[in-house]
Amino acid sequence: MILVQRYTPSTGKIEQIDPEHVGPLLPQEDLVLWVDLQHPTDDELHWLSDTFHFHPLAMEDVRKQRQRSKLEWYEGYYFIVLHAIKFHKRSGRLDSDEIDTFLGKNYLVTVHRNSAPIIAQVRQRWNESACPREETSFLFYLLLDAVVDDYFPALDDIGDIIDTIDTTISTKPDPAMLNRIFSLRHTLLSIRKIVTPLRDALNELIRSEESGHLFPLTKTTAYFNDVFDHALRVIDFVDTYRDMLSSSVEAYQSSLSNRLNENMQRLTVVATILATNAAITGFFGVNLRGMGVGSEWPYGAQILFLTIIVVTLFELWIFRRKGWF
Repeated sequence: MILVQRYTPSTGKIEQIDPEHVGPLLPQEDLVLWVDLQHPTDDELHWLSDTFHFHPLAMEDVRKQRQRSKLEWYEGYYFIVLHAIKFHKRSGRLDSDEIDTFLGKNYLVTVHRNSAPIIAQVRQRWNESACPREETSFLFYLLLDAVVDDYFPALDDIGDIIDTIDTTISTKPDPAMLNRIFSLRHTLLSIRKIVTPLRDALNELIRSEESGHLFPLTKTTAYFNDVFDHALRVIDFVDTYRDMLSSSVEAYQSSLSNRLNENMQRLTVVATILATNAAITGFFGVNLRGMGVGSEWPYGAQILFLTIIVVTLFELWIFRRKGWF
């Protein structure tokens, strides 16, 4: 599906137009075109290539998808690959949607396979914004800002899960908790693989536009710097949470060791008591005259049982003072 919007600075109106009108409008520099392709067919991609004459390598990346975040310069436009993410807090699954963009002087082309709710958010912000909409770079900033800002809710959810793990790991270590830790570490690694090349791409874009590569005297350089700062913050959060998860693994292992030591202490108490009682009964013997059943002395068995009870209580008192249970 192809959706085309045209913004005319002279009238301040944003209107939807037919894709067939894009070609004749491209030479005009007094407007901004946003061409959005959602789940494009082969015919729609052919239309895109024929209308804008994008480089075959860039179109190949659009068709294959699964590209890392990057920025490439072609004659007259940038090709930028972005990734929007969605973290499912309950299951711990991370979904990523690739958004391929072409940024020219008077147009922005976005191509994505899924619905990408971020696109709807950007469209709403563009309609409501009072900032310099006459610059295509500002429209791209809105998209870039929405993508990067969506990383923070995912990181907040991960931070909440880590806090819960740290709270319960010392009292109730569970193998399922360890699996959750490893899953979160994998999720953070995936986010870092997305954001790190995006940071480099942003840095390259800012340096290019400071020298007026595509948009001379652009008014949106400050906005790009703000998004770049957000990307750095995302990387800092990811690194911090990865360190916290490493500490959680160490705390889990330490908690297991402590529980093992406690169990060993309890088993030692039980084994010591049983060994002492076995030594007492073995020394006297149940068949010893005067101690066993049927002996001539009626109180032998009672004395034996009383001795066992007294010795057991004495041992329990000693172990209690040592804090073994």
